[in-house]
Amino acid sequence: MADGPGGVQKRTHTHHSLRQIQCNSMPNFFQSLLLVIAGATENELARQVKYLKVENQILRSRLPKRITITPRNELRRC
Repeated sequence: MADGPGGVQKRTHTHHSLRQIQCNSMPNFFQSLLLVIAGATENELARQVKYLKVENQILRSRLPKRITITPRNELRRC
């Protein structure tokens, strides 16, 4: 391992260890396909988070500045 910027250690692979990783991994096509699926999933999650943040802003803007909470006198039973 070699020190990188800020004293961070980086892993260095020898030619032999890289060849071993390539031989043990799935074919390149499937690896690429999985990367595309993972990227699409990550993009979809990021899009959903952005939507929910905007939705929360809209809903919070409709609330009064101060919310008063009072205790209930009786419990409701379903």
